Amino acid sequence: MRLSATLAILMVPLLAVTACTDEDAAEGFDIDHEEIAATGALVTEELLSRETFMMYEVDTVIALHYAEVAAAYGALELAGLTGRDDFVSALTDRYERTISEEIPNSENHVDANVLGVWPLELYMQSGGEDYLERGIALADGQWVDADPEPACLSRPATGSTTSG
Repeated sequence: MRLSATLAILMVPLLAVTACTDEDAAEGFDIDHEEIAATGALVTEELLSRETFMMYEVDTVIALHYAEVAAAYGALELAGLTGRDDFVSALTDRYERTISEEIPNSENHVDANVLGVWPLELYMQSGGEDYLERGIALADGQWVDADPEPACLSRPATGSTTSG
């Protein structure tokens, strides 16, 4: 397994522990915030070192891979929590590349629309209305063609029917 994948897997529990600000909530954890920040920096640096984006291409869905989005979102959130404005700026630039380089997004599946968490986190940190609009559009877009009653939830009709 690549180092980056291992570090990305470590980010989820690290973010959860870092978010603990109430001493009772952190009881039983030996929290070393400096070590968490250092590990987060390694993950972020690895992500930012990638020239290309990991893509997801299955059937009619083409977009950034959700692992790419999750890594960026986690790195961005941790950068904000640890005051790493340099990482916030670099992760903002990486997101902006998806627009300027016209990285395809079919916007027709949750795996494509998950991209919306990235601009929404940018909005949370910067207040930039354009990020809010982009994130909300992707969130709302996944419901455009949604079946109000998917086949897996359909029940057979009760009662009897007659045909002519």
